[in-house]
Amino acid sequence: MRDYSALLDALTEHGNLTKACRDLGIAKSTFLDAVDADSALADRYTQARARGFDTEAERGLEDALTWEGDAALGRLALDARKWYLSKLAPKRYGDKQLIGSDPENPLPAALDLSKLSPEQLKALASIPVDGKK
Repeated sequence: MRDYSALLDALTEHGNLTKACRDLGIAKSTFLDAVDADSALADRYTQARARGFDTEAERGLEDALTWEGDAALGRLALDARKWYLSKLAPKRYGDKQLIGSDPENPLPAALDLSKLSPEQLKALASIPVDGKK
């Protein structure tokens, strides 16, 4: 099996698999086939990819803070990086969303209305939803 340490190091440095493969003369499909065939390599790839995302995020912030040209272009570059990272690693870089099927954010238990008396149900039904009477 080929040693992909240099490719994984390059991926960690700039977070872009296509660029890392191109720079090292390795076909991306060849590398991904090796990842599919070797679980240890897959673990190393996952770790390098996550570190590459962190590097990319840090570089985006640094670029935005030190942009010497047009500030609007700096903001655009930062926004592009943020969008890219939010799509590739949404749990880490995406907007936080509460989803009912997420074990870390379960939906609250449903209210059991069967134990309420008819009077309690009528009182509950009379409460305005929008806060207005």
